[in-house]
Amino acid sequence: MRIDDEATGERQASPVSSPNDPDPASSAGALERSATPPAAARWPLRLALAALLLGLFALEEAVFSSPPLSFTVGAPPRAGVLRDWESAPDDRPLGLVFSDGARVELDPGASARVVALGRAGAHLVLESGSAHLNTAQPRLRLPGEEPWRVSLGPFTLEAASARFDVAWDPRSDEVAIDVVDGSVAITGCEGEPADTLRAGEGVRASCAARQWARVPAGSPPTPP
Repeated sequence: MRIDDEATGERQASPVSSPNDPDPASSAGALERSATPPAAARWPLRLALAALLLGLFALEEAVFSSPPLSFTVGAPPRAGVLRDWESAPDDRPLGLVFSDGARVELDPGASARVVALGRAGAHLVLESGSAHLNTAQPRLRLPGEEPWRVSLGPFTLEAASARFDVAWDPRSDEVAIDVVDGSVAITGCEGEPADTLRAGEGVRASCAARQWARVPAGSPPTPP
């Protein structure tokens, strides 16, 4: 026999909210507010982001908007012209000064021309004679940008930042290279591996005579 709750006077009491119990909706809002940093705490993040954006913009302007190098010739200086031959008089040297601070000094009687200008360096062809070079380290070199290059007949030199002396005699096919400071990479005669010279080192070479000698910088020409 089932006894009804109502008959016994017993009723299931429904839950009654107390005035002191927290409101679920207000609790969720408080939790959301606590997860969000206050406005004052977000200012350093905004300033850091703005500084990063300004830095990226300045880097883009410095790298991608910078023009290729330019150069002047002689004293008083005159504007250099790409691919024009420049010859030093027989009685005095001739200087080429580049906009990045690099310098090339042609010894008396030497002749050369600048055949390419980039943001990170230039390409100089020495037709004959001797020259002294002081190349500058670029602020930033992008992939694909070549460093300083010097061509002497079949020989090609590459240097990012170095002081070195070169001499080329097309009649005897002889080259002399001396590195004063920094390092210079050399490629030359067919079949010869690339070489790198550092401060105090030099090379005396001739492709026609099949000679390639590593020597101390400043050594006399290698005898045949």
